[in-house]
Amino acid sequence: MPSAPQPAHVPLPVPPIRPTSWQLQERGRGFPPNYLHETWRDWLYWDIELET
Repeated sequence: MPSAPQPAHVPLPVPPIRPTSWQLQERGRGFPPNYLHETWRDWLYWDIELET
């Protein structure tokens, strides 16, 4: 069984925060409607049957 990854102990330049819903909405407004980044295409579930 593979072991768990070890921490890198690299300091972050800015501490992480939990974004508010307002911050997420504001960030999302910068994308066009129905925008889907190409890196997500393989991970999303499509509810249509693919042609074989």
